[in-house]
Amino acid sequence: MTKLLLTFAGIMVCASTLAEMHVWTFKNGRTVEAEFVAFSGGQVSLKTIKGKVTKIPESEFGADDLLYMELINPPRLDVEFAKTSSQRSYPPTYNNNELPRQTVFSFNCRIKQESNKLYRQDLTVEFFAIGDENAGDKAVLFYYQKENFNLDGSGSV
Repeated sequence: MTKLLLTFAGIMVCASTLAEMHVWTFKNGRTVEAEFVAFSGGQVSLKTIKGKVTKIPESEFGADDLLYMELINPPRLDVEFAKTSSQRSYPPTYNNNELPRQTVFSFNCRIKQESNKLYRQDLTVEFFAIGDENAGDKAVLFYYQKENFNLDGSGSV
């Protein structure tokens, strides 16, 4: 009997979700060094070096900072992995009376955005299916796929 252990690597978003100090530049040219706290109702909350939290309308930020906010706040995704298999038996060979069998595996991944938050950045999914060697003690990579996609529907998964 062949054991099959599947290991999946999920979504990799090329952005850090940990807030850090950042120099924010507003449309009027003013700058402030602060840490991103939250975005709610068109207001961005920033925490300054001195610990003061200020709310600033999103409309006051420049394009680079709006992009930065989007990258450090990727949407929450629901990722489902599945494996299906089918077996096929062949007529006995002339050497023995055993019925040779072939097992075919299919692997797939479904990604669904859990919120309706707009996210326009490209994402990458890497999918690994790893199992045990049939007559040995080594791990075997059965399947690998890497796809780029985006949540606005113009990419592929």
